[in-house]
Amino acid sequence: MKKKIVYIAPHLSTGGMPQYLVKQIELIKNDCEVYCVEWGDVTGGVLVVQRNKMVNLLGDRLITLPEDKMELFKVLDSINPDVVHLQEIPELFMQGHIADKLYGPDRRYVLIETSHDSGYDVRNKVYLPDKFLMVSQYQIDLYTSLGIPCDLVEYPIENKVRTKTREQALRDLGLDPNIKHVINVGLFTPRKNQAEIIEYARLLKNYPIQFHFIGNHADNFQFYWGPLMENFPSNCKWWNERSDVDSFYEAADLFLFTSRGHPTDMETMPLVIRESLGWKVPSLIYNL
Repeated sequence: MKKKIVYIAPHLSTGGMPQYLVKQIELIKNDCEVYCVEWGDVTGGVLVVQRNKMVNLLGDRLITLPEDKMELFKVLDSINPDVVHLQEIPELFMQGHIADKLYGPDRRYVLIETSHDSGYDVRNKVYLPDKFLMVSQYQIDLYTSLGIPCDLVEYPIENKVRTKTREQALRDLGLDPNIKHVINVGLFTPRKNQAEIIEYARLLKNYPIQFHFIGNHADNFQFYWGPLMENFPSNCKWWNERSDVDSFYEAADLFLFTSRGHPTDMETMPLVIRESLGWKVPSLIYNL
């Protein structure tokens, strides 16, 4: 009999955590009976690339909780899982009374936590799982002091095989193969630092180079991207959120990742760097 695994995701809006979870489920869905509980649907019907993939993977085994999050326990009772795997530590998204019950001593499931955050002070950790599965070695170093078994499960670097010439890939996107094309992939946020790329573009406006931004404008970051888009250089193009990001990696001459991170808002394991490595795109990134 297959093991039953229930993943609990804070959200399935576009981002690294949902993409990591989609890949994880793709890899185990034939060996386990997999369910995903979405804590809340915050996509607004727009930021849905990863959520749509999850719907295609799981169908009615994707369950979105209503406002009353205590409904989680009705879901768990109906499934009777062997494993409950949180895709973020509960301290960052779960109300205390719910976490108290989920982590109660009479639980009949194994509890696993994966975090996609690297800024949390582990000295404040309240709830302890049976095991951590972390996405970066840096996190393991942080959490070792808790004395809980902890393994590294990195997002895979997949060896992508190019099926098109550079010219074909560019023409399929409607782009001019006679100029160089630089891509940046990611949500527009201060940490991702697209403003720096825009400054590069201004300095290089007389050169045959075009800069491409593949990533959404989430409302909660409008304070950042709004002013940038008001004076967007002509040698820059914003593509919004795309489901065909691989097409841009295949066509790109350079991948540019300008995130620096900050002490309270650090990068953990940016998936786009691993994607560019898989496509063997020449890349410029800061040492994170």
